[in-house]
Amino acid sequence: MEDNYLTICTEKKINSLINDKGHLEGNFIIFGNTISSLGCLEKVYGSLGINSDSLLDLGQLKYVKNDFWISSAKSLKSLGNIKKIGGTISLRYSKIEDLGKLNTVGNRLCMRDTNIKNLSSLKEVNILMLPKRFEDENTDFIKTKEIKYFKD
Repeated sequence: MEDNYLTICTEKKINSLINDKGHLEGNFIIFGNTISSLGCLEKVYGSLGINSDSLLDLGQLKYVKNDFWISSAKSLKSLGNIKKIGGTISLRYSKIEDLGKLNTVGNRLCMRDTNIKNLSSLKEVNILMLPKRFEDENTDFIKTKEIKYFKD
């Protein structure tokens, strides 16, 4: 993760930073317990971290240029409309159960210690890190350089 993150604690703050195209420029952490949705945000040109137990959904978010991570988000169960993450995704210990529309990850996707049940939307991931329960699942439809399996 990069060091220069702007912390966003309110919906008013996030809405003031989103440009008229629905984009955020830079690295951000969604923090605290007042934001329930990322609303009209469509793209983040930087990295995005989530540390907010009140967040229910990622709104219209479709793309994150660099890394995406969740350290705490007890109410967030799906990646929703996200289709592409350019860097690394860390979902370890998150409550995410569904990858939503996610199909492309530029670097690494870590689903270790998660409750994710289905990989069907994935098309391309550089390094895929899966719980052992996926070891007998067909992953031939995913273009990848490496798959690692971990015991939960």
